Amino acid sequence: MIRLKKQYEGKSAVVIMGGPSIIENNLDLGLIDKNKYTIFLESKSLTPYFLSYKLIPDFFLMFFPEKCHANALQQVIYQSLLAGIDLSRLLKPDYLRQYYDLKDNFDNYFEVWNPERSPHKKYKFKNHVVLENSPFSLLPELPNTAIITRIKSEERFAYLNKLKNERFVYGDRLIKENFQLEKYFNPEEVNGCLMLNGYGSVNSAAIALFPILNYMGFKKIYFIGMDMSMLGSLEYSSLYTFRSLRHYAKFFKKARAVFNFNFIENKKKFMRPPYEFENFKQIFRYDKIEFINIFEPFEFALPLEGMRHITFYEFLNE
Repeated sequence: MIRLKKQYEGKSAVVIMGGPSIIENNLDLGLIDKNKYTIFLESKSLTPYFLSYKLIPDFFLMFFPEKCHANALQQVIYQSLLAGIDLSRLLKPDYLRQYYDLKDNFDNYFEVWNPERSPHKKYKFKNHVVLENSPFSLLPELPNTAIITRIKSEERFAYLNKLKNERFVYGDRLIKENFQLEKYFNPEEVNGCLMLNGYGSVNSAAIALFPILNYMGFKKIYFIGMDMSMLGSLEYSSLYTFRSLRHYAKFFKKARAVFNFNFIENKKKFMRPPYEFENFKQIFRYDKIEFINIFEPFEFALPLEGMRHITFYEFLNE
């Protein structure tokens, strides 16, 4: 990552987060002008639907390579197996094949991880697993997209060494003291490696995203599909894979213990926990970067305090 220090000084980034609002509002990501923006793609947003836009991202955000084993549907199936939930009557028929494959071949795909720590870490995907239409399986479609990932990821995931993509790596360390905005946004170079200062209370993806963008020199960051929902990404959102939202609600109610360690349900249905909104409110106080959310009305998307909100049409004409 040190090679990228301030290489994009004063430029603008677009971060594609993949919320289903992109589909619901018919946003054509292929209209984004790559001559004006540097494009970043969040890991779960790499789907066949995204590839249909023919938009080649500059960077693929692989902050947690273990999350690239599965797309959003496969992640839900994984969570159902952790929680002992039968999805056979909840998923649409077109997706039952994937459910039964993972369920019936459990030992081929999963291994014991850390059952004493919390339910959501009882099992994990085996490191060599590359599921159909997962981010891992689709990365060969983007050979010219650089990967940003944690140091030594290739040692755990040998599949990465088969890819042609250039990789930029970083390290991180947990800071136990109270959150400090400047320290968070400004990682340090230690023994030739960029080390991020992470805080346990900050959303896991945001721990890396914002400091890295700041380190690279971006002064304006646009977000697309930052819905803040728990419905998944693009065509693998539960909006499209479950028989109905009523069926998804049955899964959601039973699966809460396997979402994350300290999951707290939001009063607004299917949205991310309230503390994540508070985390982002702190982050967006950083006045050296302008944060802009491309936001269109959608039942399962919420605006974030501290950001400017514009429509997709306004973004294309800025």
